[in-house]
Amino acid sequence: MTSTLLTEHHPASGSASGDSATPRRWSLAGSWQRSIAGAPIDEVMVPGSYPPLGACALMRAIAIGAIDPGRRYFLCSDGVLARARLRCNHQELGIAEAWSSSRFEIPPTCLAPRLAITAEVTDITEAYGPTPGRRFDAGLIRALWIESRPQVLIADVHWQAVLASDRGSARGLVTLTCDGAGETLPANVHLYAPDGSCVATAALTPGQATALAIPAPALWSPTTPHCYRLVVTLGEEERWEERWEELVGIRTLEARGADLWLNGERLLLAGVCRHEFMPGHGYAPPLEAVRAELIAIRRAGFNYVRLVHSPQSRDVVRLASEIGLLVSQEPGTCFHDLGDPLVAGPALAALARLVRRDRNAPAVLAWLIYNECLPHVGYACRAAELCRELDPQGLIACADCSGKFAEVMTMARAARLSFVGLNIYSITPDDYRTALSACAGIPLVLTEWGAGIWSNNQAGLDALCRMITEHVHSDASPRLAGFSYWCWADYEEYSRCEPCAIDGWTIQGLVDRYGAPKSEFQQLTRLCSDLGRPWAPRRATLQAAAGAPPSCSTPLEPGCSWLPLDLSPIAADDTADATLGAMRSRYRGRWPRGGQVTSGGIPFALRCSDAGGEVGALHPLLLGPSQTLTIPVGSRIHGLAVLGHTSFLAGYPSSSIHSVHHHDAEPVRALGSAAGAYHLRFDDGEEVVALRHGLEVLRANAICRWWKLAPRAPATVPALEAEIHPSYEILRIDCWQRRWDRPRLLRDLHWVSQDGVAIQSLYALSLLLAP
Repeated sequence: MTSTLLTEHHPASGSASGDSATPRRWSLAGSWQRSIAGAPIDEVMVPGSYPPLGACALMRAIAIGAIDPGRRYFLCSDGVLARARLRCNHQELGIAEAWSSSRFEIPPTCLAPRLAITAEVTDITEAYGPTPGRRFDAGLIRALWIESRPQVLIADVHWQAVLASDRGSARGLVTLTCDGAGETLPANVHLYAPDGSCVATAALTPGQATALAIPAPALWSPTTPHCYRLVVTLGEEERWEERWEELVGIRTLEARGADLWLNGERLLLAGVCRHEFMPGHGYAPPLEAVRAELIAIRRAGFNYVRLVHSPQSRDVVRLASEIGLLVSQEPGTCFHDLGDPLVAGPALAALARLVRRDRNAPAVLAWLIYNECLPHVGYACRAAELCRELDPQGLIACADCSGKFAEVMTMARAARLSFVGLNIYSITPDDYRTALSACAGIPLVLTEWGAGIWSNNQAGLDALCRMITEHVHSDASPRLAGFSYWCWADYEEYSRCEPCAIDGWTIQGLVDRYGAPKSEFQQLTRLCSDLGRPWAPRRATLQAAAGAPPSCSTPLEPGCSWLPLDLSPIAADDTADATLGAMRSRYRGRWPRGGQVTSGGIPFALRCSDAGGEVGALHPLLLGPSQTLTIPVGSRIHGLAVLGHTSFLAGYPSSSIHSVHHHDAEPVRALGSAAGAYHLRFDDGEEVVALRHGLEVLRANAICRWWKLAPRAPATVPALEAEIHPSYEILRIDCWQRRWDRPRLLRDLHWVSQDGVAIQSLYALSLLLAP
């Protein structure tokens, strides 16, 4: 959260109490003269940004009045692009690096009632700072000021909240760091609850953590953004030398298993990517415009904002904490070589300053150590260790688009990342599922997705939204911890062509350059709403096959009746063939519910199991290539009926057409070619029934490439139809029957495969019992 000195709210000298010892601040906002090679060319506004031009010098003079020799004076900046060498009255103070907050002490030798401030700015020529492939401006983009401070001043305040297991109480740990030599001044802390009441107070010893007991804590979350006010003072209460005030919160963040947890409850991130820059304002948008945009994001249903691709203003994090938005921050590594010390060194330094600045903010979800760079174990370990040292309670992650999943996971394990962020732009949902499976074992967030071909593509974006809704469910495997959609708003960018960009504007946002919602806005708002609901996957259905002829309804012999045989105890050897095992895994949990059915007047008990946690799901017997299976019977029967007689992977009819959509032709099976056989073993002998493709056995899937088939076999009749997916998988189930004039004792049915590829199915078996 933003740490503020009292005089940030009172820019003029003095304070609300009239205490002349209170720090004073002089803003350097306004018009600055711009020069190149010592020659003035124009004036620019500070804070503000302009198109990069290589190098220039910005100069501004300011009167600060009489110098107090008992105080220290500093030149402070909240961020520059990309590097600024700062001088005061021609004496160099230091170098302000890209994006970062800086504070440089002004030596007494150059202090005067009037100060000339010069910033020698370099921009696009810097190795670190510009973000390749994105809009990049230059200049003094954030607040710049001079301040007067006491000899011993507050340099930093670190807040940590420790919540009790029952959440009925909490401890706040406050660590004060002071800067300067001189008399040790009394230090105190006051904590004010969201309702304004003071709930804890204590004396502080610089460099030591002080615990505050907090009864009945109001927890911070996106739905209840309860912020406490932390006030630290240095000096006597009636005469403060320093006062530090910021908003803090009480909440717990964890990465556990495949999920993220906030305050002990599973956290689903519904996010969007937001840039720092805005049309008409560049990298220096006004505070009210930032507030309005963040409120619009929250109202759209998002609970998370990924602040891409570089450190954003401290105001963004403060407003997010008040509004109820989780945010992640990044150091400005974007498409960079993380092994280059000219990049890694400044990036790690910027990350350290960023963590120190914003670690107290309840809105901060995680520190993302890079965006779309190649995985680099050395850099990742250094960055993660730095974050853990400065913010022990913070989460650490990356945003990777390399597709090198094994390397990403090696890096994540070595650096002990809290979660992995993947940027994926793909046409098919299956590509996303492949990535999820490859990175299983750690929480996974889609840190970028959508955009591109999904802009103005409602059907395609809906398919991706359904995929995300499926994989965030708590029972999903693999599972998503959340997402951040690319991106919130259209933006200027001159390195893309149509259709992703038009006339220098990338048109991938949920809102256009004027903030007006686009068609994708409604789809993502609906997705945010769907995440909070129980996942309702597409259910496979089972129904009678249309137009089944009545041939199965042949009148029964007097006294005979049909008895369904329970096939559930019969185990098929899934391990005998790798293809068979893969087929079994493919359908686990996807079969429709089964149970007792009647087809053609014959009752059947469909073989079921609890496959995939779905009690009652169909679980047919599958016979793989060159396998055999024996089904014991032991009954005197007049007849036999079988549901199944279909084959996977190969069957009749099949298509041999090659195309760009189907690179491998399906195995062709000629009409009448051998599929297998039933060996009916009676007490008085054996009867062999040939199972031939197209005659007793048909292909299982009624969808073949582009077509829906309706094949018929002369020895079977259509019985049932299982719809796994209406677009590409509708499974037929046929009925085969055999009757005998006299009752016979059938010991068992021995089922044999004679096909080297096909996998045949058997769903149910019913016996016509003799009286």
